[in-house]
Amino acid sequence: MKRVTRSLDQIDIIEAVEFRRAGIQLLDEALSRLRRRRLRIALLPEGRGLARALNLVHWRPDANREWLDGDAVHADQVVHFAIHAAMDETLGSAHPHAALYAECAASAVDVFLAGKLARAGEETEFLGETLESWAFYYERYAAGEADFATLLEHMREQPGRTATALTEYLFRFTESLTYPDDDDAALDALAPLTEDFRYPLVHHYHVSNWALHIRARFPTPPQKPADLAPGQALFAALLG
Repeated sequence: MKRVTRSLDQIDIIEAVEFRRAGIQLLDEALSRLRRRRLRIALLPEGRGLARALNLVHWRPDANREWLDGDAVHADQVVHFAIHAAMDETLGSAHPHAALYAECAASAVDVFLAGKLARAGEETEFLGETLESWAFYYERYAAGEADFATLLEHMREQPGRTATALTEYLFRFTESLTYPDDDDAALDALAPLTEDFRYPLVHHYHVSNWALHIRARFPTPPQKPADLAPGQALFAALLG
């Protein structure tokens, strides 16, 4: 299949204007970081979704390449790529907890971006599609009718804190799925987490796929946990 490789400066960034109007300084910080790393974007034919499939399987920020469907990148994708890069620089990618925390942070940053856009009254494709997906999973899996409203309230009032808290929640949930002693042990660890108002988001993000990726990439459970504190501090600082 024909593929073309470009730098970030050679492709359009969709919704960059709206992100900047909403005061999302993280976008320009993300662009600066990715330019320093000389990230390369491999473009594939638009509308086929192959890049999405590849990116879901290959979380290798140390490879310094991302796959993209079409010839433009969305601003939220740039931020996602950059969070992975930042965590690779801070935590490395050789420990399963570091790799998992990076994916949790890069995904949870959606809450920060959506909160900033909503507060600024910016209507974007990213915000609309994200809210639609969240609403679907909350309707299906929420423990209570007020859970979705709680998420939206936290997202608008404290977007940064909500994103960091979601990162920790997603990490706890997925880590419990990754190396359980048996199914009963996994259930015992996960059941209390299903009562949290964030629980439907584990389905929005399909975190079981994350657990399977970590198991395949790191077949042996780690002998000791990774020190995630530097990554946690950096993520909080990036979100202001």
